Amino acid sequence: MRVYETMYRTILDKAPANALFIVVLPNQRHNINGAAVEDGIQAALNQTFRSVGEHRGNVEFIEMTSLIESIDEVTEDFRHFNRAVYYRLFQEIGTCYQRWLSGGSASAPMERPEFIGARLKPKAMTGRLRETVRVYRRALGI
Repeated sequence: MRVYETMYRTILDKAPANALFIVVLPNQRHNINGAAVEDGIQAALNQTFRSVGEHRGNVEFIEMTSLIESIDEVTEDFRHFNRAVYYRLFQEIGTCYQRWLSGGSASAPMERPEFIGARLKPKAMTGRLRETVRVYRRALGI
């Protein structure tokens, strides 16, 4: 786990401090003939990643396991789910983003004056996307 801890820390250190970083932690339950079977290794990996990032104000964790209401929503390949689970993931990502925008996280979002009180115009959106790509490339050293 120490090797993974170092890798997770490196990943999180590359993210700009004023950008939201959502980590989707993999499912840790297999569907074996309709029974939920815990994957101890994946559970440990998820906990390690969470422990590395839990004190960072710009990092949110979503555990796929928590989005599963029934083991029947997990396919035989435990990394895939039925549509309802993916929809819950979409909703949870939106909730994390809204919480971050409203100041519910310790880090402040990047300044986006054209986002406030108005609908984005195509040129503003294109410029913002280009700027975001530059910021992330610079942060990642690419």
